[in-house]
Amino acid sequence: MSDKNNHEERATKALESIAESFQTIEDSILDIDFSMWSERLEWYLNEFFKIAQKRTIGSSNRPPIDRERTVDEPEE
Repeated sequence: MSDKNNHEERATKALESIAESFQTIEDSILDIDFSMWSERLEWYLNEFFKIAQKRTIGSSNRPPIDRERTVDEPEE
């Protein structure tokens, strides 16, 4: 009987610890300034794009932009 109570007590403590961790994650997410991160993320993606463009060797096998289809055009 004591072993079962000990197991239940440990499980309860583990669940409380998990709930505390989720609360900490939630608080961190709510404190994020998304407008600042949006600008920063855009800058990093642009830097990555520039680096990727420089490292492309040969053709990218992509059609020119004027040949791209829009969503409304049916396939032939």
